[in-house]
Amino acid sequence: MPVPTLRLLAIETSTDRVSVALGSGSPGEPIWQHTGPGAAQASLTLLPVIGALLAQAGWALAELDALVFARGPGSFTGLRTACAVVQGLAYGVRGAGRPEGLPVLPVDTLAALAEEARFLQAEAGLPAPRRVAALLDARMGEMYVGAYRCTDVGSTNFARADSFPYCTAVQPCTDGATVCGDCDGIACVFRAIIGDANGVAVSFANPTAANRSTDP
Repeated sequence: MPVPTLRLLAIETSTDRVSVALGSGSPGEPIWQHTGPGAAQASLTLLPVIGALLAQAGWALAELDALVFARGPGSFTGLRTACAVVQGLAYGVRGAGRPEGLPVLPVDTLAALAEEARFLQAEAGLPAPRRVAALLDARMGEMYVGAYRCTDVGSTNFARADSFPYCTAVQPCTDGATVCGDCDGIACVFRAIIGDANGVAVSFANPTAANRSTDP
């Protein structure tokens, strides 16, 4: 029996950019996306963007199967905005058919970033990484670091996540790991610290709401 196609709305506001995606995530299915300035502007643009994407897809909010949001780590302002918006949307569709509103699914931001790096490597024709170190700027001279191991079937297993001072954050980024970090927060600072000082190739991409995975 075929698996029913889900309708999902995903929100990512962990960094200085906001990303919103609408779709099922199934291969070949369309995805409606928006990326723009985040942080303080997210509270002004998030609801209009969601409304515009729903209109493009021809879907009503109540027709969605679930709401997905990045739970962090990341920007406090962005995460607070995403939590408030998702909670309001989920609660607002309560009715006879949905007495408890829409389900809400939190996703780890570092895991989403690791999946994005894995997707970009596959898209570039490179071998799938066995280990991925995902980095986000934690401010105050620290960064969030999550180390992940990729299995033969393509899933990414959580190994470690914490905040570290710059000088010690390089430790999870050695031993052949593919290192990825957000473009806006750490590209300028950490390319020299991690890439030049340790001979590790560093790539940069923002975590996206359309969490593109190489999983079948």
